Amino acid sequence: VTALEASLAADAKWRQADETLIVLSRAQRAQDKLADAKQTVERLLASFPKSSLIDQAHYRLGEYSYAGEDYDIASKEYEVVIAEHPKSIYLPFALYGKGWCQLKTKAHAMASETFTQLIDGYAEHQLRPEALYARGMCRRQTNDFAAGVKDLDAFLQTDVKEPQRSNARYEKGLCQVGAKDFTGAVKTFEQLLKDQPKYAAGDKVLYEIGWAQKSQNQTPEATAAFTRLTKSYADSPLAAEAFFHVGEAQYQAKKFAAAATAYAQAQQRVSAGDLAEKVLYKLGWSKFQQQMYEPASADFATLLAKHPQSSLTVDATFMKAESLFKFEQYAEALDGFTSARKVIEAAPKASAVMHVLTLLHGGQAAGQLKKWDQAMAFLQEIPTKFPDSNYVPQALFERGRAHQALGDKAMAMTDFQAAAKDRTAVGAQSQFMIGEIYFGDKVYDKAILQFQRCVYGYGGERAGEAVKKWQAKSAFEAARCYDVQIRDAGEQKAKMIAGATKMYQHIVDKHASDPLAEAARKRLAELAKLSS
Repeated sequence: VTALEASLAADAKWRQADETLIVLSRAQRAQDKLADAKQTVERLLASFPKSSLIDQAHYRLGEYSYAGEDYDIASKEYEVVIAEHPKSIYLPFALYGKGWCQLKTKAHAMASETFTQLIDGYAEHQLRPEALYARGMCRRQTNDFAAGVKDLDAFLQTDVKEPQRSNARYEKGLCQVGAKDFTGAVKTFEQLLKDQPKYAAGDKVLYEIGWAQKSQNQTPEATAAFTRLTKSYADSPLAAEAFFHVGEAQYQAKKFAAAATAYAQAQQRVSAGDLAEKVLYKLGWSKFQQQMYEPASADFATLLAKHPQSSLTVDATFMKAESLFKFEQYAEALDGFTSARKVIEAAPKASAVMHVLTLLHGGQAAGQLKKWDQAMAFLQEIPTKFPDSNYVPQALFERGRAHQALGDKAMAMTDFQAAAKDRTAVGAQSQFMIGEIYFGDKVYDKAILQFQRCVYGYGGERAGEAVKKWQAKSAFEAARCYDVQIRDAGEQKAKMIAGATKMYQHIVDKHASDPLAEAARKRLAELAKLSS
């Protein structure tokens, strides 16, 4: 550089001054002095407008501008060569440079046309293979995937070296993904990694393999690819999503502990965006499924605190309350369901099931705290607003309990009678409560009748364990209805003893494993003495 500058300083207009300026600019470019290199070429253009090196000068100015990421200026300089110097040896280089300027500025369709001029016009040129590669990338960006694959295959058939060979394979795989040729894409990507196991973008390749297999519902294979990514590229920007996909597969397989581990790894690697929100949400769910309700509620709370505008806000608000409810933290759960109710009612697309459960469990939490007015406020609208819900019988039962606690036996009876029509354990429990109301009022004959409806109804001896529990309780209470009348029964004493004996014996015979069976046996022995 110093010698060339000295030569020009001695005689700025000597016979080879223009050539000297070109050589100087290239030397300056080699030293990364782009501004100096551009000024030197501009000096040539200004001082020697008739020079035979004008075409090269414009090409070099384009080259240096491209290196400085000034793609608009670079493209204009390349265009001067293309438009004004059609016989220049730099024309194919200018086409290549202009194409890359267009590619860099995302003018992919125009770039494709420019590369085509080089490919079609200079079949033997050294840059033709590189132009095929570049056009293949452009065609992928314009969704012309089949043509992109064709260009990249043609490029790969030339004497291409690494890392360009692997880069081209990666681009080809992306084209195949775009064309939904997922089988072909996986084959291309796997061959890339087989030949170059330490490929610089190996994390991206594994990511694409995982998604291609996921798109074919090949969950085990996709999970294996994402797992490889997490193990080989734990610090990759893609690792968080890969861990998430591993967690999703484990969650789907009901391996909730393993899912939680994967989600936790993802959480450590992402703090913003949709992925961060999904990770926290599913981390909470994976703990909830393991009955780890306290940490689950903490995860949902973290989601709400860190991502208040999340699309998962409604769900997370509900699940935070639900986790606290399952953890039997009823005061906190009640506050949570109060918040969830407001959020859900303000969200027109909120799940009806979520809405019902918010009202039902909010009412139950209030009931656990003996806040019966609050319980009623939650439960009141379920039967009318959601008449077709499977939770209506449970809501009627809980509302009946609230009415009973508030001293309104008539309304309690109405709700219990409506709930008793259900043939599940809820119905059996409601039928039991009807008997309890009559028992409490000492209307023994009606109480016995209601208890017996539970004992022999709801599937009778074929009932499930949840119903049998209430059948046993009802039989015991029916026996007690007889039992409490024995002392003052007078002439009806034998009848009362017989009735009590029958019901206690029913428990011993039909519900031998129930906790009440032992008490029934003891009372049977005592009744036997009274009869003798």
